[in-house]
Amino acid sequence: MTDEKSAQTRALRQLIKARFGEKIAGQPLYTLINKVQVDESRILMAPLAGKAGGWQQIKPTWKDRKDPDYLKMRAAVDACIIRQPNENTNGWEPTLEQGAAEPWVREAREELRAKQSQAR
Repeated sequence: MTDEKSAQTRALRQLIKARFGEKIAGQPLYTLINKVQVDESRILMAPLAGKAGGWQQIKPTWKDRKDPDYLKMRAAVDACIIRQPNENTNGWEPTLEQGAAEPWVREAREELRAKQSQAR
């Protein structure tokens, strides 16, 4: 989730405008940022050199992901994303709040494991 009116989003838009111009900076945020895979965001991939795995569609380009300007833009993109308290950012670890550990699921899993162990 992102907030179009947040200070972080305004800062990102200013950074984009300074580097790539007003036309790109004015595009909808959802077209510029990949909230799930930040490194795959269009605003990061389009100017990244092809040799570095980017699309090399916008100039000026970054030669690699270690470029200080790339890292600055990457940090600005990441700062715009509002993560939910129960959002999984470290791999799949379901919690009761996410609905993956409902009692009926646990019970069904235990029954299945019991049947599987009896079949052995």
